Amino acid sequence: MTAEILMMSIKEQERAAVMQQLLDGVIKQRDAVKTLGLSSTRQVRNLANNYRKYGASGMIHGNRGKVSHRKIDDAEKQRFMTIVRQHYHRRKRGQSPLCSLGI
Repeated sequence: MTAEILMMSIKEQERAAVMQQLLDGVIKQRDAVKTLGLSSTRQVRNLANNYRKYGASGMIHGNRGKVSHRKIDDAEKQRFMTIVRQHYHRRKRGQSPLCSLGI
C-alpha cells in the first residue's frame, strides 16, 4: 500500500480533526457545528459521512484542481483584447481600460 500525500488547507485540516473527535465520541454534533461555524447539524452529518467514507480526503473541496466553468477561453480573451485595443485609445495620464487588467 502506498502512502498518499494530501494538500489540505488549514480549514480542511481543522474539519478533519473535528470529524475525528466526533467519530471518536469526544464531542457531539452540536459542538462540531459551533466549532466549525456551520449552521446546522445536517451539514456536520454530511461532513461526517464523507469523513467515514473517504477519510481526510473527504474534507477536501470537490472542485479543487478543476477548471472553473466560468473560465473565458483564451481565443475569446484575445478577441476581446484586440477589440479593446482597436477602439479605446489611451486617456489622460496614460490610463486605458486595459490598466485595470494589468496590461
